[in-house]
Amino acid sequence: MSGAQNSFWAQRYPEGIIQTLEEREIPLKAFLARGINQGNYDANRGIPGTGLIVSPYFTQTVEEEEVPVYGTLTYAESYDIGTIHSFSTLYVKEEALPITVTLRLQGWQAKKVELLPDRMNTETVLKNNEVTFSFNSYGDYTLLFDDDDQYHGYTLLARPYVDEEDEIRVLQQQYGEDHVTVFEPGVHLLEYQCVKEDNSAVYIRSGALLLAKHCWDVRCEDDYRKLSASCDGSRHSFFTVSQRRNIRVYGQGALDLSQLDWHERPGMMFTDSCELYIRGIQLINCPEWALVFYRCRQVDIRYVTVLGYKTNSDGFAICNCQDVIVSDCFARSGDDLFEVKTLHSNESAVCRNVTFVRCTAWNGKARCFGVTGEVWQEITDITFKDCDIILRDATWDNDRIGGLVLIVEQGGAPIRNIVFDSVKVHQDRGRPINLTLYDQNLPEFFLENIIFRNVHVSGDLPPQILVGKYQQTPITITFEHSTVNGNPVTEKSLENWNGNHAFVQIHTE
Repeated sequence: MSGAQNSFWAQRYPEGIIQTLEEREIPLKAFLARGINQGNYDANRGIPGTGLIVSPYFTQTVEEEEVPVYGTLTYAESYDIGTIHSFSTLYVKEEALPITVTLRLQGWQAKKVELLPDRMNTETVLKNNEVTFSFNSYGDYTLLFDDDDQYHGYTLLARPYVDEEDEIRVLQQQYGEDHVTVFEPGVHLLEYQCVKEDNSAVYIRSGALLLAKHCWDVRCEDDYRKLSASCDGSRHSFFTVSQRRNIRVYGQGALDLSQLDWHERPGMMFTDSCELYIRGIQLINCPEWALVFYRCRQVDIRYVTVLGYKTNSDGFAICNCQDVIVSDCFARSGDDLFEVKTLHSNESAVCRNVTFVRCTAWNGKARCFGVTGEVWQEITDITFKDCDIILRDATWDNDRIGGLVLIVEQGGAPIRNIVFDSVKVHQDRGRPINLTLYDQNLPEFFLENIIFRNVHVSGDLPPQILVGKYQQTPITITFEHSTVNGNPVTEKSLENWNGNHAFVQIHTE
């Protein structure tokens, strides 16, 4: 570990694991072309090696120490091509704050820069192709250049200080050494990783790269038959926890699924389990949903990062779960990012008491925060607090997608007690708010006690509230101290919103 007088250390991979595009003999144009937005296997096929590269756009010093800047492929609909999201990760002692960062632009120029989210309350200085800023709290600090430059996105992931040796020792004392799996720095080529016992921990150390091995062709009938919900040797997911209790997945390393073909495997799937603690890991280029939690209880997810471009690579999918917190997470990927839904199950498999706090989204393909798609069982007591959308430019169906959403495509079960509190949408090329019964053949849109409090959004299209054509039950929505494009939300301003407002009871304060 290094850092100014050991007050911080940076995520680093062993030499030679993460290379420049030049070292990999991949032209920048060819690398970006992989990110086209097409819903077919050829456009989303796996690529050899890791999806991580040394960022071609930035170098960096932190407190005068050189710190690596990595990058991976993402997508921007505005360009209809791949873009590189650059990032670096620091682990900082609280007493060492504030920490000063200098980011140097390599081979390109910018006229202005904005540090987001606003809630980080951090000023930047851009001079002579260098950006300097000091941060005094943990969180995700994203730089947006020249108002909406998506080619050169950068995020500093500032995390609490971790002593890996001490943390592993504590886990071994708590669970026993035979119940703690540690991945050391380096590349680990795996078909899958499965947690098979209760009271277990998996620790992915900084510099460890769990690289998923391409095994199956999802278009091959023989390979497709291998799909099952079991753990051993199945295509259920790359990392599986099923019917387990008291499981911790900690670390500062990454799971990289770049080699997998489209829909070959989800990233991490947790089913029918409880007492789950996920912290610090990064997921790169999943070919399907990145993190899936189905019928789980007591889930705690913190400081997790999801980056990718492939279609259907949802970020954090909380399905039929209860008592969940997702905090201080960042996602820029190829589908919905922070979502709640209820898939097919029995009546007890509701989704209840889920909180997203201080999470940040950047999306070029779908939705950012909300209830999305499948609503087969009741969804209630869901909160999105102190969350931000940096930029969302997906506009392929403005009835079906948006920034902050309650969109029902299947099922039509009740949605109650949903709160968006102190949420900001900085830029949205479509609808920043969208509450829609997408399948108009469903009986009704069951919304009750939906609250937008201190929500401030900017969007190119007006928000939408669209109930069903068979609607008979009133829905209730409250806006407290909220604005759209700088204008307060009032009963009068709602006349300019899109949709069918019959049976909608709206209160503004």
